[in-house]
Amino acid sequence: MNKGICINVEFYEAFFKVFLTMKFRMSYPIPLPTHIAGIIGGILGIKRENIEKFFKDIFLGACCIRVKISYENATLIEISEGRRARSVEKCMILNNPSFLIFIHGSRDKVEMIKKAIVNNAFEFLPFGGQNDFFLKKIKYVSNINLINSKEITGGYVDYKLLEKPFENSKIYILPVKFKGKISEFAFLTNGSVKLKEEVISCKYNSYIVPVYKLEDFGYIHH
Repeated sequence: MNKGICINVEFYEAFFKVFLTMKFRMSYPIPLPTHIAGIIGGILGIKRENIEKFFKDIFLGACCIRVKISYENATLIEISEGRRARSVEKCMILNNPSFLIFIHGSRDKVEMIKKAIVNNAFEFLPFGGQNDFFLKKIKYVSNINLINSKEITGGYVDYKLLEKPFENSKIYILPVKFKGKISEFAFLTNGSVKLKEEVISCKYNSYIVPVYKLEDFGYIHH
C-alpha cells in the first residue's frame, strides 16, 4: 500500500548545481529528485550507494514557495606547476528559499520519513545542495495523493509539454539529464501552465506539482 506526504523545507541559502553550464555556476531554482533524495537520505542516514534502492518506485517532486535569486563573485585559485592563476567566477545563489517537497510511494518508507521529520530525528542535518548552505527549518505539512493533471502550478516539466503559460507566470528553461539524455525542462517558480498531456502530479491546496521516479534523473553515487 502506498502513501504520500508533503513537507516544507527552508534554507538560509541554497545552490542546486546545473550540471551543464559554460560561463558561470548556475543553480536550479527548485531541487530535482536527485537533490530531494540526498536531503531525505541524509535525514535517514542512508548510505549513498543505497539511495537508488531505497527510492525505487517512490515519486519525488518539489515546488518553490519563495526564493530570491542573487549573483555573487567567487575567487578561484588554480595551482599548476608551482604557479598560481587567479580568476573570478560568477555564482548564482538562492537566498532564503522555501520549498514544498512531495514524496509518494511505499507506506512503510514514507511513514519512516514522516516520523524522522516530525520528531527531528536526523542522522545528518539536511543542506541546500552544498554542505555550507544550512537548513533553516523542515516540517511535515500534509498527506497527499497522486493525480493526473494537464495543468501545473509549480515544479518542473519537460519543456516540450508546455502548451500555454498563463499571464505573470515565471519560467526558467534549463538542461537536465532525464531518461538517459539531455532534455530542456521548464522550472515554474510563479504562476501556472497548461500542458499538452497529463502528467503524474501531487496536489496540495493550490499547488499542483509533477512528480518523478529518481531513476529517471540518473542518481549518481561516488
